[in-house]
Amino acid sequence: MSRRYIAIELEPQAIHLAAAQQGEEGPRLEQVRTLPCGDQEGQVDSLRSLQEELQPGLGEVVEVLLSASSGYARRLAYPFRNTRKLAAVVPPDFFSRLPVDSAELALASSHYEAEAGQSRVAVAGVERSLLRQVVDLFDAAEMPLSRATPLPWGLADNSEEAGRSLLIWLREEEVGLALSDGGEIRGHALSPFPSQQVSELVTWLLRQAEVLERRDGWEGLPVTLFGSGPEGLRAGLEDAGRTVRDSGLSIDDLPVSAAQSRVAKLALAGAKARRPQGINFLQGEFSPAGGWQGLLRPLRYSLGLAALVLLLGLITIGSGYLRKAREADRLDARALDLLKTTFPEIRTVQDISLQMQSQMQQLRARSG
Repeated sequence: MSRRYIAIELEPQAIHLAAAQQGEEGPRLEQVRTLPCGDQEGQVDSLRSLQEELQPGLGEVVEVLLSASSGYARRLAYPFRNTRKLAAVVPPDFFSRLPVDSAELALASSHYEAEAGQSRVAVAGVERSLLRQVVDLFDAAEMPLSRATPLPWGLADNSEEAGRSLLIWLREEEVGLALSDGGEIRGHALSPFPSQQVSELVTWLLRQAEVLERRDGWEGLPVTLFGSGPEGLRAGLEDAGRTVRDSGLSIDDLPVSAAQSRVAKLALAGAKARRPQGINFLQGEFSPAGGWQGLLRPLRYSLGLAALVLLLGLITIGSGYLRKAREADRLDARALDLLKTTFPEIRTVQDISLQMQSQMQQLRARSG
């Protein structure tokens, strides 16, 4: 059975969850749920109940989807494709473009090969304090955490068949617009505190859509909605000439609401065995407290104990063999001494037992 990919999104009043697996006909969703929670204690209780129900193991991935307003993002271009060189150049180049201290950010980056030996790199920096809060939250719920991906990167499926479209995501206090080309996020715009007026929201989205399209000479791309927006948003976009699509999830037997569409998209993309692009909690500073790395500690103890038991067993077997070997040597020495004392005429001893039996038979024959 293929591994499960569990996607979780934390909102102030709810937790969205989706679990997917790779089936014979492609990735499929196993379940999609939304759990209400009012505060941090409620989030811990909800996550703990999910952990008890799902029981994620070592071979499974648990990924949390972060809001776009929690970090900084830039798209960089370089005239080379060497990954080692990119790893050395991208962090300082990215940090030099930000108005904040780089020491407080953890990076997640995605590399895309361009033509003529060039590279495009999408980089997102997330505050370490926020990541620590997320890790501590999952640790308090005893829920292993593997990865974290900020929006809008979690909406990309890295598929060349995805085509070009505009992705709109709406959270409780965030609205964003991203341009996706073949699964690659080419650019995005964000409003952390959107207006409650539908007309103002539509105007902002249309203006940002034109800005994103103009960069690459495109126009009138279709729009895909992720999340539940105010009533009239869809009609406003359609009245402006935009083709509005749902989240693209064609699921017959499992209903997916608009608020759950983001985690459903992330879970399906993860089940496709996509290349990891987010922040890895299994390595680095967060690994002792997050992800299935927490299960490695008791696993190491178990392996160490098993190795100790095996070593003690080998020592016991070896000492028993040596003891028996020494006892056999003593018996052979006593038998040899008895043979030479009883039958001094024997000059050469080859097999003590056979020679002793032969001499005894001769004595019986001579004694009648």
